[in-house]
Amino acid sequence: MKALLIGVRSTLLADAALMALCAGGVHLGRAPDNDEDMPYLVMSAPGGWGPQYYTTRAMQLERVALRFHAWSVNAEAAVDIMEAVERILRTTPPILADATALDAWKTADSLEIDPDPTDTGHDVWAAVMDYEFMVERNPLI
Repeated sequence: MKALLIGVRSTLLADAALMALCAGGVHLGRAPDNDEDMPYLVMSAPGGWGPQYYTTRAMQLERVALRFHAWSVNAEAAVDIMEAVERILRTTPPILADATALDAWKTADSLEIDPDPTDTGHDVWAAVMDYEFMVERNPLI
């Protein structure tokens, strides 16, 4: 799963259009909570969703879920970031150090407002998207 997080993050960082939308960067796990750093994107592996394995003699297929949060003080900016992430994931497979990403598909998305405004009084919006990846580890030894 770590290789997938790193590979997907590298793929996203290489996209100039996405980086123009994410002034605060692309983060693994958690990012700053203040509005000066927004908009930004956070990637994580959702808790409670373990990978599923499918094994044959020559290879192992692993199905892994990742969650993406685009945080912004503007709902439209959060949605624009998530649409850019989806475009990248649909067209550019991530390069992984120890495996091959075979496929990726969106399983859920939403737009939510945080009930707590920032310290400066701005609303905070989060566009959330879950993606699943089919990863092949070959050969299985």
